[in-house]
Amino acid sequence: MLFSIANDMDVRELADQVAETAMRLQRRSRQEASVHGLTGGRLAALSAVMGSKKMSLSALAESEHVSPATMARMVDWLEQGKLVVRVPSTEDRRLVWIVPTLLGRSLAGGSRRRRSSWLEGYLTDLSQRERTTVARALEILSSAVDC
Repeated sequence: MLFSIANDMDVRELADQVAETAMRLQRRSRQEASVHGLTGGRLAALSAVMGSKKMSLSALAESEHVSPATMARMVDWLEQGKLVVRVPSTEDRRLVWIVPTLLGRSLAGGSRRRRSSWLEGYLTDLSQRERTTVARALEILSSAVDC
């Protein structure tokens, strides 16, 4: 797909193209990373738990922008697959931590490596100038996410 890069390009059109490409990249990345029935949502939830070592169900639901009920079903699936465990809090009996298991860490780590490998293969085929352009665009777009 060739994108128009005219000086007078409509900002809305550019925003639409960036958003569409980001969604397609995310979808392809999740396809590459998928393993053992880990759908994109389940993999994202497992990765979020791994990033924090432990999370409450409500914090996990909030981080993934889904309802607590939806997240509870995802965690049930992850727990049945022995990818996470629920651990009661020692400070608050109402609180339960979602903690990744060794198997969960292994699958998520392997998933991340497969995703990175796919992107590495693509980036390797680019010229140094194209890789520099991608790196600069990533730097610019990352600032939108980090604000």
